[in-house]
Amino acid sequence: MVSNDIKNRLSAIIGRWDDTYFRQTLLLTGLEEANFYHPSAKLEVKSMVVVGIRNSLLEDLASTRDAAKKLGADNRIISDDNIKTITSDAIKFFSKVDLSLLSQENLYKEDNPYYQLQNKYPLAWAALREVNKMVGNEAKYMPIEDKNISSLTESNFPIHNTNSIDSVVLSGMDPTIDTKLMSILKAIENSQLEVFFSDSFKMVSRHPDKLFKIINFVLGHSASFVTFNYYLSNGYVARRRPLLKPAHKDIEQRYKLTKLTGLEKKHQQALKCIRSMVSHRPIS
Repeated sequence: MVSNDIKNRLSAIIGRWDDTYFRQTLLLTGLEEANFYHPSAKLEVKSMVVVGIRNSLLEDLASTRDAAKKLGADNRIISDDNIKTITSDAIKFFSKVDLSLLSQENLYKEDNPYYQLQNKYPLAWAALREVNKMVGNEAKYMPIEDKNISSLTESNFPIHNTNSIDSVVLSGMDPTIDTKLMSILKAIENSQLEVFFSDSFKMVSRHPDKLFKIINFVLGHSASFVTFNYYLSNGYVARRRPLLKPAHKDIEQRYKLTKLTGLEKKHQQALKCIRSMVSHRPIS
């Protein structure tokens, strides 16, 4: 099941490798993590490994017992060291492959995790596209309208089945959201919160549909989606140079909030505000 999932994801990416617009927009969600992957290789190859392999059902075998059990394992069976070996071996392999030539072998099928992202989540897709198009570190563009912003119903945002009122540890590929995330999205929907903050894309989700859905929802309610490396809004985007390494644990965020260099003004102001808020409470 895991190998078939990875094959499907890689086929979807490689099958449209020559579609620069699609390739760069999709792979941006893995770039900040890929930037710190080894061995040295073209960044797009490493980003493909993140998006197509790391962000797959492999995550379920490496994250939580509950996720692993759904795949027939008694517990998580992939360690962090195993992940490093898998991703580094994949980078070495694909660095030797002519992906443009391989894309001509009709690997792309419409039944894949990325096919509908652009149409389902146009605000998210447009913002990420504009980041890729930037010459500098920020860009303004004509805001776009999405009349089909998902409402906070369980059919659109399925809630993780738990009795806890606090956030819970989920596999990065879990399509559901916990109660803490739901409360944040409700605050954004009700115009009580103007910024959605997360350390990085992967800390929101490794599940592509869930990630794009959340970004689209945030931008569709006139709020900003902010990470340490990116500032996304409907009409304005910015990025940090150089990129910071995505955190492995939440506790790492406090240190990163002291790093305000390499940011455009709006991005820096947002992180200063977030730093002020979290300085009054512990980061779990």
